Amino acid sequence: MRDREMSGQPAPKVHLTHDGDLYAEVIVVGTDLLRGDVGDSSAQIVAGLLTARGVEVRRITLIADEEKTITTAVRDSLQRSPHFVVTIGGLGPAPDDRTLAGVSEALNLPLTPNAGAAELVDRAYAELKEQRRVERGGINAVRNKMTRLPIGCTVLANPLGIAPGTLCVLPGATAVISVPGTPREARAVFEAALPHLKGFGTGRIVARREIETTNQDESALVPLIRRLSDEYPDATFSTRPVGSSKKGFRLLATVEVPGETIEEAESAIGLIVRRLLALAAGIK
Repeated sequence: MRDREMSGQPAPKVHLTHDGDLYAEVIVVGTDLLRGDVGDSSAQIVAGLLTARGVEVRRITLIADEEKTITTAVRDSLQRSPHFVVTIGGLGPAPDDRTLAGVSEALNLPLTPNAGAAELVDRAYAELKEQRRVERGGINAVRNKMTRLPIGCTVLANPLGIAPGTLCVLPGATAVISVPGTPREARAVFEAALPHLKGFGTGRIVARREIETTNQDESALVPLIRRLSDEYPDATFSTRPVGSSKKGFRLLATVEVPGETIEEAESAIGLIVRRLLALAAGIK
């Protein structure tokens, strides 16, 4: 077993956590994903952005591009009272882009023309026309769909695409954020929501480090992990295989340790990693 930082790998990740005080659910909308036509990395990106800002992601749901299904999924999430619900995908002009219609119904906020969204969509098509990527600029009957948002919600700029996102903050309750489905746009639009959200970026520090093992028997690590969990109850330990069992794989052991400051968390994780490496040296 070796510390990935010591072997030239990235240093431990340090992020903020509210120790469970804030949590989120993510709803991915895409029939093509359910069919296996395409893969999804947008949920991974959004979950990482939430985690890095101290929000625990407790559920990721994949559903079809159906308005009733979307409405039901959003309502189900709201019943669990998360601080944030993020929907991914289904914001474009196509007939099967039904996310905002479903969100509108779930929140009981009718879709209405939004001047800010209209300005963003108009500008995006003007740029595409100038680049000769579309024949006509402006907003037509089909494109107009992207200018209608649930009433009272905030439009979120999409610097990498056309369809804007939305942020609907329910009084004293959940913030519902809708972002496009492509990974780059999902990241950009989610980050556009951050200035509007309260509670992000304030919490305990958690340091995270991955240690690569030389032993391919994951079960052999279980007694070691249990022992370390008893010795360091504030730390979190996990293992996962990487690669193929036929071609050979490696195991990664992950350690997360909280602290009041970055220095405290990094010092604590350094101590635990040294202890883990010492114990792992005795595994046969």
